[in-house]
Amino acid sequence: MIFKEYEITTLKQAVILMRDLIAQSVKEFSSVEYLKPFLTYDVEKLFNFLKAVYKTERQEVFQTARITALINEADCDDQAIFAAAWFIAQGVPTKNVRLVFSWNIDGEYHVFVKIIDPSGSLIFDPYPGTPFLKTTKQMHEKEFFL
Repeated sequence: MIFKEYEITTLKQAVILMRDLIAQSVKEFSSVEYLKPFLTYDVEKLFNFLKAVYKTERQEVFQTARITALINEADCDDQAIFAAAWFIAQGVPTKNVRLVFSWNIDGEYHVFVKIIDPSGSLIFDPYPGTPFLKTTKQMHEKEFFL
């Protein structure tokens, strides 16, 4: 089974599931042959890969990095899972990798990765040009440690 669907009704459930999928994906980067080349990517090349595989018209599923690389499709939560696992597999301490959820008053959400570094923070969001981010509606954000 490639996909596993989950009934996600709360932000807490989404975060718990994403943490599990990130942990699984970190292991996959060292054990799945077709994921190993991604570890040679720099941040810009990773950004470009994830931007290229972004799909908006797809069934809402959460997937590991292995599945994203296999099917070349991801939405923002799949991009965040892939990117967070990649940063951790590259040696960034887990405590410095955050999932950031943002949402508007209509309940539309977006998730991306934030890397905390002594020199500042890096926002890693491979598809910042989505119409959702261009909305003028009030946005709310919440960060979660991994």
